Amino acid sequence: MKQHLALIALILVACEPAPDSGPETTPPDSPAETGETGPDETAPPDETGETGETEPPDETGETGDDTGDPGETGDTGEPIETMIEKLDPWFQPAVRFSPDPLVDGAPVTITYEGRMVGKAKQLELRYGFDHSSPIWPEEMTATKTGFEVTMDVPKGSLALHVDFANPETDERDDRTGLGYHVATRFPYLGPWLTWSTTATPGSGIRVGWETTQPCLGVLEYGLTDALGSWAAGSYEDTVHHVEVTGLSAGDTLHYRVWDSRGQVSDTYSYELPDVTGPYSFIALSDMQPYTTDGRLVDTAAELVSSHSDAAFAMIAGDIVGWDHPASWWTSLHIMRELWPTVPIVPAAGNHDGYGSTTTFWGFDRYLTPPIASTGEPWYSIDFGTTRLISLYSNDPVTMAQGGDQYDWLEIDLASCWHSGARVCDWVFAFSHVPPYNTGTRHFWEQEDVREVTGLFDGEVDWHVAGHEHMYQRFLPLQYESTVAFSESYGVGSDDGVGFMTLPTAGSGPGGGLIATHDPDAGVRDLLAFPELAWNDKSIDSEMGFVRVDVDGTDLSFTSWATGPSSKVEPAEVLEPYTYSR
Repeated sequence: MKQHLALIALILVACEPAPDSGPETTPPDSPAETGETGPDETAPPDETGETGETEPPDETGETGDDTGDPGETGDTGEPIETMIEKLDPWFQPAVRFSPDPLVDGAPVTITYEGRMVGKAKQLELRYGFDHSSPIWPEEMTATKTGFEVTMDVPKGSLALHVDFANPETDERDDRTGLGYHVATRFPYLGPWLTWSTTATPGSGIRVGWETTQPCLGVLEYGLTDALGSWAAGSYEDTVHHVEVTGLSAGDTLHYRVWDSRGQVSDTYSYELPDVTGPYSFIALSDMQPYTTDGRLVDTAAELVSSHSDAAFAMIAGDIVGWDHPASWWTSLHIMRELWPTVPIVPAAGNHDGYGSTTTFWGFDRYLTPPIASTGEPWYSIDFGTTRLISLYSNDPVTMAQGGDQYDWLEIDLASCWHSGARVCDWVFAFSHVPPYNTGTRHFWEQEDVREVTGLFDGEVDWHVAGHEHMYQRFLPLQYESTVAFSESYGVGSDDGVGFMTLPTAGSGPGGGLIATHDPDAGVRDLLAFPELAWNDKSIDSEMGFVRVDVDGTDLSFTSWATGPSSKVEPAEVLEPYTYSR
């Protein structure tokens, strides 16, 4: 499993810190393509390295010395474009697109001068637009330095994904599974926000984005819209992650991202949450967009218009339709208006690993969850005194007693206690496969992942899952399907854990129910919502998501429904549920 987990990030070149200068930037270590021309290509390293640190300017934009070294922050009197040239020097990449970004409906010329030059007499471009992976062939013309082809871009296309093949041997150059891409906007993808073990909720944030050409990538940022600080990485890659730390609740971080050619994004603003006060988050699952015009588009629009105040988004897996760069582009592109201001807290689903190889696992490459402490795709992070625990249900063997994930969770939950007192006010665990499920799509998998819930009693308030594409809320349960004596959700000895399965946010909803005569039908009796008649064989399930509001000991769930897969309907409340613990 560990071969999937090379964190894709950037190391900031360290520079002289200034006293009391405000937030710090810390881009994590990053493997990267070299991007150099010629036959040799450097594969990404398979481990995480050390991070560098620097302090950015305060609100005046002045800090540090004035040496002008790469990675330096401060006021040099030079325009940012000049600083970009110093921080992130441009080099001639092996694959080039012209124009870049694409122009809608206009031809694009693709030039190849990569490792197969000199080996292949002929070269074939393989391409796909938007959500399509590169499968369509186009013959390239030999030039003095490589190969070239000009092709039409269909009107309305937003992204082009390509790789290259020798038609005689079928040898391929797909950048070690990462592919080559270009889009009609800059950056190619992003920006998006996540947290890490160093950039934590309330005091820091990690900014991610993807460029067309490999480069170091530069984050320009500040506590006012004047920006004034910048940070560059020390590895060339197309995916970039830079952390800003040392922030405080209520700070507004203004930022934009650059590539080495001087292309720059819009400016975005992110307000640091107060992790000690009331907060809200949205819970999503099964986004799985297979096209750019599917129902996830409607979910994204509803979230942006009505729920962009959420402190974060908990995603219980299946972010993509399949684990390929084109599918990750589709999902992140559709959500592009939300992710620059709402951090992502993800768990991996089965589709997020479908099609994965040892050289590409998009869940890790794009979202870089804070898994450094485990080395595995399960982790926890604290939002103030709320513990968020992401579990990995794709490997149920590790979730059984004696398994690595089970043992890790036991230790992690113990850290919620100090001197006999619970120091975590709320604990939310989430994973993709639900341990309790009345639906027919995946009902046989629930017992595979249930053993780990033996650690939940008295420790975990709620477990949130997806996978079934059908909203379900169960009665307060103790281990092995026992309804809590108090019939209340909570962590007391007589209380029970809440188990919730989310509706699908982008793929087709489920609705089929386990038959009453089925040996597993007893789980139907544990369901609190929806209420079932004994002879119900299905329910009218809809697309949607859940909003969670937390205020001290008060918790409120609101399940929102947005209609069936074939029909967009105004968002309406499917179930409101509120209680005090």
